Amino acid sequence: DATTRKSPGYREFDRLCHGQKSIISTEGIEWKNRRKAVAGCFSQKHMQRIQQACQYQLNEWIRTVVEPCAQNGTSFDIGKEFIELTLRIVCHSILGQMNNIPNDEFLYHLEIASREFIFMNQFHKYFPYFFSSVWKAKRSTKYL
Repeated sequence: DATTRKSPGYREFDRLCHGQKSIISTEGIEWKNRRKAVAGCFSQKHMQRIQQACQYQLNEWIRTVVEPCAQNGTSFDIGKEFIELTLRIVCHSILGQMNNIPNDEFLYHLEIASREFIFMNQFHKYFPYFFSSVWKAKRSTKYL
């Protein structure tokens, strides 16, 4: 609804976009125009393609990671694996790349930026220059 007002908390998403407004944080006519621009991404054909990419990448992950670990009795870092699986799905469904995922440096910067900006301490929000983690996160978003 173009007349709905969002909680101020949604504006925090703008920080992830270097201060640019996103569809998540906009309201009114601006939100309606942004929503209209991305509506095609949610067509039935496009959603089927994404579902196929998800299924393919999930099956590959089970075959290459889960089954070998289960057979060998070894463990793996589920958080790291899910981040990489998500990136593989994105690369497959959007870019058409089946097995290429971003390198370790990309994953490193993604972790730093997401940790600081998504789970930000409230003091960091009001006094960003006093915390080195904020500086690192800002540098990481420039890399991303």
